[in-house]
Amino acid sequence: ADGTIYLGGGNGNHLYAFDPDGSLRWTFETGDIIQSSPSIGTDGTIYFGSWDGNLYAVNPDGTERWSVELDFRGVVSSPSIGPDGTIYAIAGDVYAVDPGGSILWSYPARTGRSPVTPILAADGTVYVRTSQQGPGGHAITALDSHGRLLWDYGTGEQSRASPAIGFDGTIIGTSYSRGEPEGTVHGIVEAESTNGGYEGAPWPTARGDRANTGRAGG
Repeated sequence: ADGTIYLGGGNGNHLYAFDPDGSLRWTFETGDIIQSSPSIGTDGTIYFGSWDGNLYAVNPDGTERWSVELDFRGVVSSPSIGPDGTIYAIAGDVYAVDPGGSILWSYPARTGRSPVTPILAADGTVYVRTSQQGPGGHAITALDSHGRLLWDYGTGEQSRASPAIGFDGTIIGTSYSRGEPEGTVHGIVEAESTNGGYEGAPWPTARGDRANTGRAGG
């Protein structure tokens, strides 16, 4: 909200904070590459993953609040933050972590080092890309806020793109189809899902807002 710019180091293991004029404010070091985009909580806490297997929470002054190991193979996913402060991330499985750094639940998604982001609906439903349809199969999966399976929608081939939620609640996902280099777009209407914009988001981002919820603005 104050204009600070946060980004990971690409092939480096530092999170950088820049002032709006481009001046470096601070750096935060992790044990391996930071590939995920940071997500920012309402209190200014910065959440992100690292290939060292940890999900990190860093204070706005660059000091560590906490870290929790999710998967030793790395956390590539950009986390999302729910209205109650719960942090959702994908690291092989789907994880929900409370604002204090404790794991609330996990769901076996078998995604490996997936760069996709969990997408949150206004009713608390969590939408993720998973590999739940058997060998070689992939799906868009809907979980409730307690990590229980609501449904799977098989897409056949894999995708490295996060699903998205339209203004009318339609869930949109993509998959790579052999022989179709542009891939396939899947539109799924989830009639009971209500979609509300993230309150207080001052501008849109690639994943919807600063909390990476993926929802269209209200």
